[in-house]
Amino acid sequence: MHLSALLDSAVRSAGEKEAVVYGDRRWTYREFADGARRAATVLREAGLRPGDRLAVMTYNTPAFLFAAFGAWYAGATLVPVNHKLRTAEVERLLRHCGARLGVVDAEIGERATSAGVDVPWLVSHPDADERSRPGDSFESRLSLAEPWREQEPGADDTVAQILYTSGTSGAPKGCVHTHRSIALTATCTAATIPLHRDERFLISMPIWHASPLNNWTMSTLLLGATVVLQREYDPRGMLETIQRERITALFGAPIALIAPLQTLPDLAAFDLTSVRAWIYGAGPPGRRHGPPPDEGVRLGQLPPGVRDERDRAGGRLALPGRAGGEGRGDRAWRHARGGSAGGADGRRGRRGRGDRRDLAALGHPHGRLPRRRGRHRGGLRG
Repeated sequence: MHLSALLDSAVRSAGEKEAVVYGDRRWTYREFADGARRAATVLREAGLRPGDRLAVMTYNTPAFLFAAFGAWYAGATLVPVNHKLRTAEVERLLRHCGARLGVVDAEIGERATSAGVDVPWLVSHPDADERSRPGDSFESRLSLAEPWREQEPGADDTVAQILYTSGTSGAPKGCVHTHRSIALTATCTAATIPLHRDERFLISMPIWHASPLNNWTMSTLLLGATVVLQREYDPRGMLETIQRERITALFGAPIALIAPLQTLPDLAAFDLTSVRAWIYGAGPPGRRHGPPPDEGVRLGQLPPGVRDERDRAGGRLALPGRAGGEGRGDRAWRHARGGSAGGADGRRGRRGRGDRRDLAALGHPHGRLPRRRGRHRGGLRG
C-alpha cells in the first residue's frame, strides 16, 4: 500500500474522527488529509518533484506529519533529520541523501540553514497562532495553498523514506524503506500488540526515529485511531498529556518510562488509568529501577503492569513493558520493538544473561527473550 492511500483509506472510514492532537489543536482525518494535500502543493511549488528527497528537521509537531504525507502525495521521499544534529552533521546528511528541499522548526532553523548546502528551507512555527506567525512560514503557506488534486497513489515499491542511523561505528547510513515495507510494518505492529481503532497513542519519543514513526504513528493512522503529539519528551509533560488526553498506549525507551517513577514526588496525583499498554524498546527494566515503596507512591494510581510486579521485583516498583489487562500482557511484553531499520541509534542491543535474570525477576513466564532474526541493512552506503 502506498502511504498516501493509507491516509485516504482512513479518511473514508473515520473522516470526522480525531486524527492528530497537538496541545489544544486537533485535526480530524478529513482535515488532516486536506492539510497534507495542501502541503503537497506547497512542496511542489517550492521545487520538489517526484523522486526528490525532502529533509524534515522538527520536533514532534504537526508540521512533520503534514510534510511527510505532503511529500508522499507529491511522489517524493521523506528524509527525517535528527533535530539534535549539529550543523556539520546536518550538512553531511543533506549531501549524502541529495535533499532538494527542507522543512525545519524555527527554533533550530539556524543549524539547518547555515549548512553549506544549496537546499532551500521552509520554516515551521508550530506554536504561533495565525496572527503572529510569519507570512512565509510553512503553516501560513499551507493555509493559502490549494489541496493537491492528484488522486492516483504511486507504486508501493517506490522509496518512501530514507532513515539515518546514528553513526555509532562510523558515518551514519541511510536505510531505505519503500511504501510497502512501512505499510507492512504498521500492519504487523497493529496486529501484534494489538492496537484498536479507539486507541489514543502518545508519541513522545522523537518522531524522526524509526519506531515512533513507522511502528506507532503509522499503525495508529492505519487504524483510524488518534495520534497525540508531545513536542519533546519530559517526564512531567508525558504524564500530564496522558491524563489530559486519556492516552491508551505509548512507546518509549525504558528510561523514558522509568523516569517519572524516579523523579516525580507527586506521581500518585496523576490519573494514569486510561493506559492499557506501556510499550518499550531495548532491554527490559529490572528490579533495580523505581523508587522504594516507602517514598509515598500509592500503587493504586499506577498502571496495572506496575502494580502486579511490586512483590516479585524485590519490593521496588518496576515498569515492565507489557500491557495491563485484557489478557494481552504477554504479547506486548514480547518487546514491541521498532520493526524498521534505521533510527537515532543504528545498533541492535545484545542480550545476555543479565536480561534473562531481569525477566525472571519480573515474573516473565518464560524467563528468557525470544530469538532475534537477522538484521536488515539499508542502502545508501556512506
